[in-house]
Amino acid sequence: MRDYERYDYLYAAIKKRSSVRLKDCYGAFGWEVLSRAEDDRYDDVLNVAFRRPHAIEHKDELQLMQVYMESALNDLGKTERYAHKKTFFAVLGACLFTMGLIAAGICLLLFFNGTPSLICSVVAFSLAVSAAVTLGILSHKLYKREDEVAKEKAKRAIDEIGDICKRAAALTENDDA
Repeated sequence: MRDYERYDYLYAAIKKRSSVRLKDCYGAFGWEVLSRAEDDRYDDVLNVAFRRPHAIEHKDELQLMQVYMESALNDLGKTERYAHKKTFFAVLGACLFTMGLIAAGICLLLFFNGTPSLICSVVAFSLAVSAAVTLGILSHKLYKREDEVAKEKAKRAIDEIGDICKRAAALTENDDA
C-alpha cells in the first residue's frame, strides 16, 4: 500500500544497460528504488518504482532540474537511436538506384535486340557498378562523420546529465544536514 501523504512516487521504464546510471541519477534527486521488475513485453527494459519524501526541501528546484535531466536523457536516447539516419537513407537510395540501373540493363537485354540495346545495357551495368562503388565510399565517409557528430552530442548530453545530478545531489545533501 502506498503512503501518498508522506511520499511521492515515480514509475519509469528504463533500458537495462542504463539502469545503474539512472538509479544513481534519480537517487541524486532524493528518489529511492522501491521495486524493479522485468518488462512483460521487452527483454531489455526494466520497470522501476521510486519514492521520496513528499516534504523534501528544495522540492520545486529538484523537480525543475529533474525535468532538465529527463530532457537530456531523451536527447541522449534519440542521439543513440538515430545516430546514422542519413547514412541509412543514403545507402537505401544508393541500393535502389543501383538496382534500377541493373533492372534497366536486364530489360534492355531481354526486350530489345541489336547493337544499340546491347551497348545501352553494358553502359547501364557499368554505371550500376561504378555507382555502387562510389556510393559505398561516400556512405562510409558519411557514416564516420555522423558517428563523430553523434558521439559529440552524446558526450554533451552525458555531461549535462552529470552536472544536473551533481547540483541535485548538493541540494539533497543539504537536506540531510
